[in-house]
Amino acid sequence: MNRIFTRLLLLLLLGAGAGLSAQKNGQIALDYLQKEYAALGLEITDVANLDITDNYTSPHGIRHIYVAQRLHGLPILNAAASLHFRGDRLVHRTSDLATNLAAVLPPAPAFSAQIAAGKAASAATVSFGAPVAAGTDEAGNNLFAWPQISPEPVKVKLAYYVTDAGIRLAYRVLIDQHAAAADYWNVVVDAANGDILAQDNMVLKCSFGTPTGHQHDYANGCGQKRTADLPVSEQLLNKAFTAPAAMAEESSYNVFPFGVESPIHGDRILEKSPAHPVASPFGWHDTNGIDGPEFTITRGNNTWSYPDRDGDNDPDDDVVADGGDTLNFDFYYAPGVAADTLLRAALAQSFYLTNKLHDWLYVAGFNEEAGNFQRRNYTEEGEGRDEVLVEAQDGSGTNNANFFTPEDGGNGRMQMFLWTSSASAMKVTTPASIAGSFNTGTAQFGPEIGIDPITGQVAITEPALACEEVTNDLTGKVALITRGDCNFSLKVFNAQEAGAIAAIICNDAREGEDRGGIINMSDGNPELDKTIPAVFITFESCVELRNRVAAGDSVSVTFQAPPPVDADFDNGIVAHELGHGVSNRLVGGPNAANCLNNDEQMGE
Repeated sequence: MNRIFTRLLLLLLLGAGAGLSAQKNGQIALDYLQKEYAALGLEITDVANLDITDNYTSPHGIRHIYVAQRLHGLPILNAAASLHFRGDRLVHRTSDLATNLAAVLPPAPAFSAQIAAGKAASAATVSFGAPVAAGTDEAGNNLFAWPQISPEPVKVKLAYYVTDAGIRLAYRVLIDQHAAAADYWNVVVDAANGDILAQDNMVLKCSFGTPTGHQHDYANGCGQKRTADLPVSEQLLNKAFTAPAAMAEESSYNVFPFGVESPIHGDRILEKSPAHPVASPFGWHDTNGIDGPEFTITRGNNTWSYPDRDGDNDPDDDVVADGGDTLNFDFYYAPGVAADTLLRAALAQSFYLTNKLHDWLYVAGFNEEAGNFQRRNYTEEGEGRDEVLVEAQDGSGTNNANFFTPEDGGNGRMQMFLWTSSASAMKVTTPASIAGSFNTGTAQFGPEIGIDPITGQVAITEPALACEEVTNDLTGKVALITRGDCNFSLKVFNAQEAGAIAAIICNDAREGEDRGGIINMSDGNPELDKTIPAVFITFESCVELRNRVAAGDSVSVTFQAPPPVDADFDNGIVAHELGHGVSNRLVGGPNAANCLNNDEQMGE
């Protein structure tokens, strides 16, 4: 009896071990697809050659397995499935696996990978020069040096691509222009006829509206709402951050804290030792897994925040935010101050929030196995060497932000721009009765209105339309001109020739009429050298100015753009950008980070 019991127990243990092994190596997903292929609209031959691209278990016990198809030894770029199991039970699946693979002929491209590189470059960017063969890489990509196009080698690989018309043999071409133009192109070229089958930018460029459109306003219902009935997931996260735990490191950051969207939603506080002991067990400034920080600047295992004001993707070496031996990141901040003055505070803010998000997401399940962003993976799971590079006050753009997500093991890169506004670039300084800022339209000619003020007395041009030579002396004055009869640029040029230092063009139509309101002024005379700034104001705004000047009053105005606002202080933008990296690594799996294109991203 004992012998029989022992044999039964051994068989049970072996069976259980086989089941666990099938889950761990992903075979459970392959078995499911090869059994249920008909329910997915597939043939048995369609699931004969499958690759497991990612396979991991999240903290709540769900195993996530990502599968891709191969055909004639080549990958099918846009044919994949994800299957999610709790134990042996499938709890969710998605599938874009291709069918009718048996009808596809073996690969016979009509032209070379080098020609494909040229076709892709012509489609994605302004191309000149020619690609030069430079060998292959470990992933089997053909490499081409083409410095006129990209500082990095252009990568070309033969594959298949599913279209509405069927499965096409194609070249996938990767053009890394991120250092020069904040672009990383993924272009698919038909290997038979050279058509462009797909063209996607892997740098996700966000749209927050116009420069004045991204405004925080309590009237928009942004106030925090507290409720006892939070979802279970949020209760767990809340508990994770408030439960007593050993400090990962002693540090402090004077910042707008996690949960405060922007400077107008709350005040800065001194956050002390905020690193989570599980998500960042050696603190935020460690990279070697040994007690003690490797860096006292805004650099560590999860994030490196540095200034990139010249937009070359390399850290500016003249400014760092150094917390010293005590890791005390307490730097000056005040609203409305020049961005350069606030740069150290901006570095501390973006470093703090990106790390805080890392820890928060880690507890939620976006950990090393799931493809998170860490220089060193303390668990030895997943690929390391991919902390997020946050480029503060990046000089390659304005009024936006972007995020680039390569596969697991490649650095995520977040570019945070300055936000400029010319909506109120003109202010009346005297008389006091009409003093204040005016909403203005801008000119697409002449110098931009900067932060250095231009101040002068207002004078009405003679003639009022200024479409011909201005006869009154405007030396050192700001010309007040009426819209109509000729180009804006000609009016401003004529005022400039009469000595004006700036120009105001008044609308000749009231609000509500076809031509009423504020517009931006185009350049109808590019041949003329316009050297003074100009703004456009409404008919209603102009009436008081014109009446005061006509009555002989001294009216003085100042042209000055408000200082740019640094997006690094907007926690909402930072979280939005990092969210792209998270969704890219999760939707298709850590090793298929190009699964979502820009228009498929949440929030875009």
